[in-house]
Amino acid sequence: MGKSRYNYLLRHQRTEEARHILEGVAGAEGPQNAAVHRAQYLLQRQAKEQQERTTNEEEKQ
Repeated sequence: MGKSRYNYLLRHQRTEEARHILEGVAGAEGPQNAAVHRAQYLLQRQAKEQQERTTNEEEKQ
């Protein structure tokens, strides 16, 4: 993983995820750090989406 993955994500308008991956790639441990960083980002995004769904459901009631 690296610049090619970053460029792929940019082309597909996933700039936030691409930025997170690039930050991870730039880290001290290289690809391992990038994988950890991406996993953390995806978990945070999943939690945020779940919170938004819960909020939307509460507003409907």
